[in-house]
Amino acid sequence: GSANRKTVLEAFLAMAADGPLAVRLLVEGEDYEYETNDDSPILQQQRVKFGKGLRGSYITPIINNIDGADFELEGVLFNIADAQRKL
Repeated sequence: GSANRKTVLEAFLAMAADGPLAVRLLVEGEDYEYETNDDSPILQQQRVKFGKGLRGSYITPIINNIDGADFELEGVLFNIADAQRKL
């Protein structure tokens, strides 16, 4: 909601899946992809940690399955730190 630069620290996905999910972040023309560490057919929370140098004013998240794995996504929470300087 602001033009300040942001750092995406981590995401928490409430999910059930037959395989890991991929969380892609589009940051000012760059594309970064991270996978969940675990998967389970039972709904549970998974944490995804992002790179420390990931900064930008506009960040677009995309969540995909990998290799066609079935999944259920109950909720997503992104932990974002807002820097004080603008672009």
